[in-house]
Order: sequence, then structure tokens, then C-alpha cells
Amino acid sequence: MIGYFVNYSHSDVSSILASINTEKNLLLSGKYKDISCVDCSEQFSDLMREAENSNNERLANAIFVVNEYKRLFCLIGEYYHLLDLREYEKSWDMLQNCFDTLRFVSRFCKDLYDLPEIERNLKSYEELYPFKLFFSPEYIISKSHCSLCGASMQNISCPHRKGELYWGKLAVEIVDEIKELQAVSLVEHPDNKRLVAKDADDKRPPEEKFKLLDYFLDLRISKAAIYDKKIYSVRNEIYKGVGRNEMCPCGSGEKYKNCCEKGFSRIEISNVRQMNLFYFEC
Repeated sequence: MIGYFVNYSHSDVSSILASINTEKNLLLSGKYKDISCVDCSEQFSDLMREAENSNNERLANAIFVVNEYKRLFCLIGEYYHLLDLREYEKSWDMLQNCFDTLRFVSRFCKDLYDLPEIERNLKSYEELYPFKLFFSPEYIISKSHCSLCGASMQNISCPHRKGELYWGKLAVEIVDEIKELQAVSLVEHPDNKRLVAKDADDKRPPEEKFKLLDYFLDLRISKAAIYDKKIYSVRNEIYKGVGRNEMCPCGSGEKYKNCCEKGFSRIEISNVRQMNLFYFEC
């Protein structure tokens, strides 16, 4: 779908593609705080009007996908910035926003070779978070409607399929009423990883809760890097002789057997390179 957009003859197309190239350069150079300043809303609006005036639905849908592809780099820039600020809780939700947009774009742009590169980069960060279990609610929807036509998507009167594009708009099911919450399960691999299972009594500071990610950021590897990593544990010799049931000397408030006896996670990094991003000819 992006191929159709790239080959469409219009001055705004070149301008938008050039802005995407700029976003990628900012990302790779570490200037990701500036990415949100690259605004193409006016160009996208002009192209959408042309699509409507020429009755070109294919162009309208391509515009939506390209806009999401462009937005992906803005989201990644915001994510990297949150990592710089060590805002670990907020960065997790932003990371999931990146994955959602990446999955959507990948559905319609299977020929962009930088998408697997981006996924590998983001997954490398996801593996460093301590979150392993997530809540997955199961409920019965009693009333919902299509975002495009307003009818129920289970009704034959709705011509739209959930998740498909129609004239540059995404068809989604909007829930109006939930009849019953049947259950909440604890799972390891849900579609939505924002409902994290946490210990409400865990009062440790962020650098302790997210110590593996914190340790990795201290290595000062480029945020937009691709690399091989090995995570291993080492023992702290200063705790030698501490009884397993004694309070851990690190001050966590936990018994030694539940804390530092397990060792400290460390990361070994090799084969570091920058992400190989796709650039448009403008």
C-alpha cells in the first residue's frame, strides 16, 4: 500500500516522504526529542481531499497507512525519550503503543524491510522489563456499534469488517455496554500487555524494580541499535556468610534467600549495529 502512495504523482507525496526520512535520521542520530516537530498534517489533508474529489479510495487508504507509518517513528522517539528520563512505568505503556502501531503497519506493508528491524529493537527492550504476568479480562458485550456506520458489527446491515480500512478510516467495534465480566485470567502472552500484574506492597525505588533495564541503559548503547545479548547472573561476594533467613543487607526488606542470594542479573552485549532503516527516494 505504501508503494502506491510512493508512486502517486503529487508534490505533497515527496514532502511527506522526505519528512519520514528526516524522522529516521533524527532517530538514528539520537535527536529523537525533535521528531514530533516534523508535522505533515496539512499535506495529508490536501491529499485526502484529492482522494475524495477523484473518488480514489485506494489513495485514501494508502494515506492512512503512511500516516501511521510516520507516526510509528514519533512513538519510538517518545519511547526513547522516556527511557532517557528513566520513566520506566510510562515507558512500558509507550512501548506497547509502538508495538500496536507496528503490527498495524506490518499488515499493510509487508515489503518494508525496516519493520522487522524495528520489531527486533523494541523486543530487545521489552525483554528487560520485569513484567511477566498480565491480567486478561473475559466479558460479554451486550451492546456495541461500528465506528463507521453506527450499526452493530454483528448485524448484516453493517457492511464493514473490523480492522479493515474504508476511505482512509479504520473500522473498529466500539463497546457501548458490557453485560457481564465473566473472569479475569493471569496469562503470560496476552494481546494487550498494559494490564500488568504487580505486587501492591512492592515499595522499592524504580531503579531497583527495573534494575535490569536500568543496568542496560547505563551501558549507553545507542537506543536505535540492534545487537545480540546474553543475560546471566553473578553473585555478590560481600554477602558471603549471610544466613538465608536473615534480612538482606541490601536494604530491600526481604529475606536474603528471596533477594540477593539469587545473584544479580548482568547483560553481555555483542555485534552492535544501528537499525537498517528504509529510506525513500524523494
